[in-house]
Amino acid sequence: MIVGLEVNGSGQSVTAYQAYAADVDGNGKVELTDAITVLKRVVGLETQTANWLFFNQSGASAPVVSDKLKPGLAPDLKAYVTSSATASNVGLVAVLRGDVVGSQFSYEWSLTSKPANSSAALTGGTAATPAFTADVVGSYVAALKVSDGSANTSSTTLTLTAAVLVLPGTPTIGAATPGDTTASIAFTPGSTEGQTVTYTASCTSTGGANGTGSGSASPVAVTGLTNGLTYSCTITPSSSVGTGTASSAVPVLPVVAVPSAPTIGAATAGSTTASISFTAASTGSTATSFSATCTPTNGSAVTGTGSASPISMAGLTSGTSYSCAVKAVNAGGLSPASLAVTVTPVAATVAVTYSAPANFLVAVQRSYTAGPLVSVSAFTNRSRYMISDTATASSTSNYLTIGSTYSATAGYAVESATIPSQATYNSYLSKLVHVVTDSSGYFRLDSHLHPNNSIDFDAADSNKLKFRNNFGKAASLYGYVTFSYDATTQLLQAKKRYKYSYTPGTATNGNATYTPLWTEDTAFSSSAQNYYVNYTGGVYKLVSAPSSATPLYLFNSPIDLGIPSFMNPNALAFVTNSPAPFMSKVTTSAVEGTSGSIYRQVNSTYLNQVATPGSDATTKLYADAYLATIKSAVEAAGGKLRYAPEVYTAYRDAALATKLVSDSIADGAPGQNLVPYVYFTNEKDTVGAYHPFMIVVTYGNQASPNGLVDIPHPPGDGSGEYPASKVTRFSNLENYITMIPMKDYGLVTSVLDNASVITKNLWTERTLSTLEANVYTYADSADNGLLIDGSVMFPTYNNALVPSHLQGELSASGCHVGQGGGGPHCHSDGYQSGFGLALYNDSDYLNKTHPPLLGFGYDGIALFGIYRSPTDSAMLGASTALDAFGAHNHDSIGYHYHAHTVSNYKPELLSYTTTMHVLMKGAYIGKVTSIPFFRQNSAFNNNKYLGGTVK
Repeated sequence: MIVGLEVNGSGQSVTAYQAYAADVDGNGKVELTDAITVLKRVVGLETQTANWLFFNQSGASAPVVSDKLKPGLAPDLKAYVTSSATASNVGLVAVLRGDVVGSQFSYEWSLTSKPANSSAALTGGTAATPAFTADVVGSYVAALKVSDGSANTSSTTLTLTAAVLVLPGTPTIGAATPGDTTASIAFTPGSTEGQTVTYTASCTSTGGANGTGSGSASPVAVTGLTNGLTYSCTITPSSSVGTGTASSAVPVLPVVAVPSAPTIGAATAGSTTASISFTAASTGSTATSFSATCTPTNGSAVTGTGSASPISMAGLTSGTSYSCAVKAVNAGGLSPASLAVTVTPVAATVAVTYSAPANFLVAVQRSYTAGPLVSVSAFTNRSRYMISDTATASSTSNYLTIGSTYSATAGYAVESATIPSQATYNSYLSKLVHVVTDSSGYFRLDSHLHPNNSIDFDAADSNKLKFRNNFGKAASLYGYVTFSYDATTQLLQAKKRYKYSYTPGTATNGNATYTPLWTEDTAFSSSAQNYYVNYTGGVYKLVSAPSSATPLYLFNSPIDLGIPSFMNPNALAFVTNSPAPFMSKVTTSAVEGTSGSIYRQVNSTYLNQVATPGSDATTKLYADAYLATIKSAVEAAGGKLRYAPEVYTAYRDAALATKLVSDSIADGAPGQNLVPYVYFTNEKDTVGAYHPFMIVVTYGNQASPNGLVDIPHPPGDGSGEYPASKVTRFSNLENYITMIPMKDYGLVTSVLDNASVITKNLWTERTLSTLEANVYTYADSADNGLLIDGSVMFPTYNNALVPSHLQGELSASGCHVGQGGGGPHCHSDGYQSGFGLALYNDSDYLNKTHPPLLGFGYDGIALFGIYRSPTDSAMLGASTALDAFGAHNHDSIGYHYHAHTVSNYKPELLSYTTTMHVLMKGAYIGKVTSIPFFRQNSAFNNNKYLGGTVK
């Protein structure tokens, strides 16, 4: 065996050693004579017998016993354990050794036991210090056999236990502090078990860029977020052992930077108001609104807000000087204030001015800034999308767009366009497609702006995509293609094609009808079926190979164009009934021009007012002049007009300027007049009394997309019970010649005062004998007024004597088409605050003293827009309550209706209350008993008040 000796010279120089080993009786002594050696070989001793080791310095007295040895005893095994962690495994490394060392010994190591599912093995099994890695949790037994080179061997074992290290504990989420495209996420760490832990913050949101950040302590900063989107943020711990459990989530809304200060402009004083002009900063963050503050020398400041310059300030004190400044506002907060401008309201007699709302052609050219476009991965039936060639929406992305040029034979081109820096509503409307699924789950793509048109392909023109008429009369009949969209590849694939046709017929009233039919094009399977959409150089076309296709990305419409909840408060579901046939009653060429029916039938007195259809400077001169003559003649005869001539002029000018913008009428054409003629007549009756009228010739349709495709539960066409009935989703040109009485015939005190003339209405056709005759029930059973765009109004109640909007049968405009066809007629007011595409909008109130003129009831009472509360509190008449008819009089304007909201009203035949958005409630407040031909069918040859020649 080898003996290790520790030599201690006790402070003296040690030059040699004398040592020997012997058994306990002193027998078998073997001297160890190597000088100054700490390792000696001792042989001849009896194995497993206790022996003494003697040691002394050379030359000293006899050696003394220093230790006992037992040759052949197996040394103890020791394990030094270190950890080893990887992404997939946690194990332990053990270093094993004996208590004896020396090159004359040999070792034989082995693992005699390990867990059943372990594949661990020893490394260096003949070395003095081998190692192994435990690969699973459990016990391992290491065995060692030692040989001394002379037939002496001994063995021993050691048990090791491997255990998985502990993951870091779950953090407790704290507050999330937003910044400009950033967030700071606070948390309380969980247990760390002494490990070094990294904390990763993850923030995700639908439609925006996700963000992450990491750190060793709270808080953790996250960058690269999208302002204005709400994010959900978590904290996840990780260490060398692995990744722990994420914390619960906390929301955060990154905020934009505060905008720069506006530049102040002029302040225009009113009697108790002021209009503060300014210019928004051209640099820095974009403002979403503006806030003006006017501060008097003594007293409380007055504030006002607006989306653009100028801002109207109400509630000022006449004669008091105010210092006014403007701040820009966005999600980040308020900008610094602009410089101040001084204004002093001056009490004055307010001159009443009359204005009409901007028509749709003007409205779509108004500035519009959309919020962030939200990306989606799939189409949803009956939703609207923008289709881009880039995954991230930007102003430089190319969006699929309907062309601006209409062709009666070819439809519209499918083009691409970017979003200009000075974007308008039209910049977005022209890029919106309305998707409709078919029975196969594929999608038809319709233009929102021109909903009669769906995407088709032109095999004769290199497979180019084109918008073509599929829902009305057309010079050439084509069809449409349905598509699938792959969310993974972002490819649009053509799946089927349907050919469009219609069958002519005749309605019971003699009008021409057309029953539409869409049949699958079986030839498509051998031409372009399963082809993909390619976009190159502004052209969209079908290509056969997916490798040639262009990935296209979907974004939700930034404008909510669906049915607002107040038009369908009972949330009726969308019905899939087939559409009723569309009609054709008139053509523009038959009505307009010197060969048209109007010019040919009007007598010479009024002919110069209708020499040219639509807006025309010459006809306006004649109309204005004749209106002044009417006023003088009526007053000279002891009568009076109900309103100042400016009211009728405002209506005439606005109505004649209305052009059809949207290709949404089955037999209409974009660009045509919707109200070709408005002229004034003043004929006498048999006793010599004047009866002046404003004659309106209209096609009875709105200029904008009419929204019939969105109505959840439109009227049936009367062909049977509703579930099997066809429904009205088409509109067609009407041929209305409407007489609006201009003479003041007085007002009723009871709805029954007009009973001698109105012999048939909703109340007279009632089925309940106890039904009260009131302003809602004693209403015309058909139209009761005319709007500024030539559309007709109907009472708030439908012919079932319940508010029409409760049936889910109205569009976003508050209108629908009835069984008789024609254009959409309107039961409810479609005004929406903040929305810019209705009949009238917030922009129509700017710098005005009174809400805009919307139309007339057939009783000659004018209808104006709603008073917006509290925005319009300083407008004329805002403090004068509306009566039961929804009307009032103020500032010598004359008695007139206002659109308004009636809250918590219980309809007579219902058991619950509702909120109604009223145009005209129903009953006429104007006396109609003396109005010639009131609500009677007549013609130019028998009704001289139309301006014709009676024969």
